[in-house]
Amino acid sequence: MNFLKLGILLFLVGSLRAAPATIGVLTREHLEEFKQISKEAVRTEPWYVYAASPEEMDEWSDEVWGDMIEQQVVLGAWHEQELTGILAAAISHGKGYDAHIACLRSFFVRPEHRSTGLGKQLLAHMIDRLTLKCGITDIMLWVSVTQQAAIQLYTRMGFEIIGLHKAAVVKDGETRSHYIMEKVITADQKN
Repeated sequence: MNFLKLGILLFLVGSLRAAPATIGVLTREHLEEFKQISKEAVRTEPWYVYAASPEEMDEWSDEVWGDMIEQQVVLGAWHEQELTGILAAAISHGKGYDAHIACLRSFFVRPEHRSTGLGKQLLAHMIDRLTLKCGITDIMLWVSVTQQAAIQLYTRMGFEIIGLHKAAVVKDGETRSHYIMEKVITADQKN
């Protein structure tokens, strides 16, 4: 098989894996789905990836969960009517000297939907929403140094490592480091 045919075959196989998803903003109407996937995230990933434990999340009221949705920009990715990924961003809603900054948080794609392009699609939608609808020009995030796939995705999407938070999370005296990453949006990138 020549290289052209092999390239076409690999492209077609990759296209089949890329599951089409519907990306949308979560509201209180999505409360139960949001709670379920958020709890799945903290149970699926190592303890140092998210700021809360499964036990803490189990104690949160629906009011707390609803406030999380309303006080952040929270996007969801649905595949065949199932919420398969979430990404949240904390913003100041146009108040203060840091109104141009958003901080990404709670990025999770269900394991069976990883490596399909869904995470990239969700992140791209969030970047567009933050820059075009919220006026954000600086997007930051913290990511565990052990999450190489996530670091690679962020790097491909234009984020740069700007620092290392050596004791980003601590549990029972054990610390884990997180990279601080940033993407600065220039005027020509907003179009």
